[in-house]
Amino acid sequence: YLIKIHHAYFREKIPELLKQADSITIQDKPGKDNLEKVIALLKPFTKELLAHLKEEEINWFPVILNVKPTEQESLKPVHVEHEEAEGVLKELNRLCNGFTSEVENKEVKEFYALLHEFSNRLYFHIHIEKKYLFTREK
Repeated sequence: YLIKIHHAYFREKIPELLKQADSITIQDKPGKDNLEKVIALLKPFTKELLAHLKEEEINWFPVILNVKPTEQESLKPVHVEHEEAEGVLKELNRLCNGFTSEVENKEVKEFYALLHEFSNRLYFHIHIEKKYLFTREK
């Protein structure tokens, strides 16, 4: 489920999100400073996210499914990466003013709407992993 639904969604939406970000002409738009910061934060974040998804699939999921309570500490890097991702999502939310655009520009509004959907899906994905996958550790 996590790979077929969630990871597939992120692999599909990241290029779309980056394409929208690249297509926005930032010059002279109200709120352009925050928009520039959002795009600058988003690009490395999505690159790291794709690497994280691959790492989960290849290395972490097989381990998590067979982890013993005494081996919980070995999963700390995954928890740290999830916390870092949540921090980036919070910063994106702040920079985007809750993903609402005061700009009357169609491309910016569409970008914020997709970014909002993406953010919600990633929060949900992290929640599922914490609640259902990582509880297997205990």
